[in-house]
This record gives sequence, structure tokens and C-alpha cells, in this order.
Amino acid sequence: MPPTAEPEQAPAPTPPEIPIPDALKRGNGGAMDTGAGILLGIFGHALLVNYLRGGPGQVKAWLSNKFVNKNLIPKKVVSKPRPQRGPKHSRGR
Repeated sequence: MPPTAEPEQAPAPTPPEIPIPDALKRGNGGAMDTGAGILLGIFGHALLVNYLRGGPGQVKAWLSNKFVNKNLIPKKVVSKPRPQRGPKHSRGR
């Protein structure tokens, strides 16, 4: 018997493509994305500056003043009260 050639197999069928909704596609950095990044950068910069000036206490005080409307003063930044002037040293008449 002569050798028989095996029949060629058909390629496997490819699965159908599933359409991706427009809401899930990544944008190209529209106005909303850029604005959010700018605001996040400004907020991060304010936190960094306050941390460098007074450490974690200064950051906590800034956040409380900004969002909780609580006026906290960090212990490091508290200054001594000025001496009161009497009538002898008052300005004006």
C-alpha cells in the first residue's frame, strides 16, 4: 500500500470580537483629565510646602484649617505673645 497523505486540517476558527463600550476606552487626556491633574498637583505642592516648613504638625494644621475649618496651630510655630503697652506708650493723643 502506498503511503497516504494526511488531509490538511483547517485553521481553528477565531472567536468573534467583542465590542468595547466607549466609556471603557481610554481617552487622550481631555480637559477633564488635565484639570484633575493640575488640581492634584496644586494640592500636592501645598502639602509638600507645609511639610517642609513645619513637619507633619504643620500639614495637619493646614488640612484642618482648609477642610474642617478648625484653626489648629502646630506647637513648633506658636510664637510668644507680644507685651501689652500701657497708656504711657500708647500712640496718638
